[in-house]
Amino acid sequence: KKVGRREMIRARIETDESGTPTAHRYKEQGAGILSSITASHGLVELPEDQAEVALGDLVDFFPFSEVNS
Repeated sequence: KKVGRREMIRARIETDESGTPTAHRYKEQGAGILSSITASHGLVELPEDQAEVALGDLVDFFPFSEVNS
């Protein structure tokens, strides 16, 4: 991702062997790709000053289940 640009990435949450929730991004993120929206659990926010995310990094996650709450 480009530094200086905030991005919202579609992701699903899975629990690893230790019980830790892990966000997995969908490969296809385009505006016309509805399958990634219907299969994802929410959005991961990548702030302007963050160029990449490594395994184990903490991220902000916005679950779709809370949108209409």
